[in-house]
Parts: sequence; C-alpha cells; structure tokens
Amino acid sequence: MPDQNIHPIHELCFTMLPAQKIKAILFCCIAGLLAISCGTEEDPPTIDFGADYIVVISDELPSILNNELNVEVLYTGCEPGHEFELNFQQVGENENEMWLTKITPNEDCITEFREVNVFPLPEELELGRLLFTVPNGQLILRDG
Repeated sequence: MPDQNIHPIHELCFTMLPAQKIKAILFCCIAGLLAISCGTEEDPPTIDFGADYIVVISDELPSILNNELNVEVLYTGCEPGHEFELNFQQVGENENEMWLTKITPNEDCITEFREVNVFPLPEELELGRLLFTVPNGQLILRDG
C-alpha cells in the first residue's frame, strides 16, 4: 500500500530512471534561470520629447563645445522663449543618449520661431560616446 504522505510529484521522481531524473532537474534549472533573467531586465525609459518641435541640423549645430550642448530648435507658438529641458540615459558601457523635452505646451498661434539654446552637460555626459536623439532622427555628437 503506497504511503499517503508522498505527493504525486515525489512518487513520479521515485519511479524515474537516473538519466530521466537528470534531464528533469536540468529542465527545471534552465526554465528557472530563464524566468529569473526575463523578469529582471528593465525596459529603457521611453523618450518624451514633450510638445512639438524640430531640431535644425546644419554643419555647425547641434554641437558640443566647452561641455555644453548648442542646438537650434524650430517650433510654432505665440511668443518666443519656450522652455526646453535636457534629459539623458545610459544606453551602453561608456555610451549615453540625450534628448530635449519641450516643456512649454503647444500653442494655437502659427508663428515660427528658431532659437539657439545652450545646455550645460551633466557630469555623466562629459566622457564617452554621446548620442543625441531628436524628434526627426538621431545624431552622434561624440564618438567615444
């Protein structure tokens, strides 16, 4: 008469051959490792460009000079002087990505404004490869 305290899974293990036990244990270990690795990976932050704008790309701009980002932006609105914020994230070892978020919301006026803005680079962006992601593309401002 079988012992009533033995769980069906344990009973199955007692009836398996040694090679089958090893395969079952390996399968469980691999499945567990996959579950752990999939569960700990973080998605990179979503880039929020804020309100509508375009970065004007020319031979001179955007550029990095004296640890400052110099960039020309184009947007529509009622008044000039819209507020932008510089954001960044690490995307690889010794590689960072930065972008601008336009804080000032879209306005109903259709006057176009072109402005050159200067942003001091945070200390984390002073070295290494530097990508600049803009609403209309991506540029490499510094290659390592």
